[in-house]
Amino acid sequence: QKGDFSQDSILPVLNIIERSIINENSKSLAMKHLYRAMVELLQNISKHAHTENEFREGIFALSKTNDKFTISTGNYIQKTAISTLENHINKINSLNTEQLENWYSEILMEDVENDTNNAGLGLIDLVQIVHNKIEFAFETIDDVKTFFTINVTI
Repeated sequence: QKGDFSQDSILPVLNIIERSIINENSKSLAMKHLYRAMVELLQNISKHAHTENEFREGIFALSKTNDKFTISTGNYIQKTAISTLENHINKINSLNTEQLENWYSEILMEDVENDTNNAGLGLIDLVQIVHNKIEFAFETIDDVKTFFTINVTI
């Protein structure tokens, strides 16, 4: 899927994926994890992609090799966000399960105390769902935008 990933645009994609997974094997825990991971990544684009004319351009791909699925997403972000995002993902990738759970709880408590919006929890959720590290890259587009890609395998 390539195009607009605003909230209204991703709902039909999620419905198609959900029906496909239910048809394939509704009782499979792996399929439920796959669906949850796709939701996290699609919402990540919908919430954080660079917006131009109310259009959140992105790309989403799902592939299967043997018994593993790879979910790949890409979208434009503000160049100024690279450092913060890179540090956040590197920290997530460096923590074990217990450390991730503790950090997640700390962020939730800070958000409650400061009345903020759970920034950064989606990628922590993603790692806890897929039980793998996040592969990511940045490609400079111009002085303002960078193309950000994420790949996860489940």
